[in-house]
Amino acid sequence: MVVPERPACLQELLGQERVLELLSPYLKQNRPPHLVLYGPAGTGKTTLARLLTQHLWPDARERRSRVLSLNASRERTLSLVRERIVPFMRTGLPTRTPRNFKVVVLDESDALRRDTQLALRKVLEQPVTSVCPTVFWFLGNYLFKLNPALLSRCLVLPFSPLSDSHLTTLVRRHVPPEAGDQAAAQVVECSRGDARVAVRVARDSARLNLAPHVLCGWVPWDTVKALVALEREAADRRLRELLDWEGYSSQILLYQLVRVWTAAPLTLSACRQVAAAGLAEWGLRLGADPYVQLRGVLHADLDV
Repeated sequence: MVVPERPACLQELLGQERVLELLSPYLKQNRPPHLVLYGPAGTGKTTLARLLTQHLWPDARERRSRVLSLNASRERTLSLVRERIVPFMRTGLPTRTPRNFKVVVLDESDALRRDTQLALRKVLEQPVTSVCPTVFWFLGNYLFKLNPALLSRCLVLPFSPLSDSHLTTLVRRHVPPEAGDQAAAQVVECSRGDARVAVRVARDSARLNLAPHVLCGWVPWDTVKALVALEREAADRRLRELLDWEGYSSQILLYQLVRVWTAAPLTLSACRQVAAAGLAEWGLRLGADPYVQLRGVLHADLDV
């Protein structure tokens, strides 16, 4: 049985009810504003943009003439504005409807260069008499990478990771009934709020007949708990073995460590370690040494 990976209408979008509530008044007037949709991967930003354009123009042929979808991670220079966006805005519309405007969707817009963002700001300020009325939707993971001048001209909508209940609803469409609730719970845990990861892990786990934790490369929970309980020097050696010799992911191990510390009532030392984990995660994203980052987290309660 083939199950659609993405919802077919706005009502089927999971986990972003607040975003839909804020957009509802604009959709009733058939004129959405400039938008910034930001948040973690797999939370529905691109899906929402697609559903909005389908809602505005149900006819696929008309939608193609009114919507320009671009990936800013591949086209991030000034040529994007000069050669793609401005010509699209100046092209006339084949018919006039109550929704007489165009939409430019810029996915991964936080990858745009600074000069490109400044050029886009000027485009947003163009009087509608000189070009076709155009609405811009910026999609990305990191809000701080977008120019404040752009943000001030847009309705900024944050997307949150999907809750366990929403992910469970999604995962049950892909996990065979005979796999049971434990397999579904493991998929939800491995996905960490990312719907794309949840669907991929659920399908691969069923196809390969592997436990989701094994498929995603999670460290056995007993091993993680033992690492936390070790003395300083022994913990350093075991951490090195897990990362260098056994090949576990530093980001997954960091997430599991936080889960262990937050499972019990938080102590002062655990609070210090969780706070250090937030800094370590940022360091890992920037390419810092995994062993150094995780070692600092493990011993954050001692380095006072």
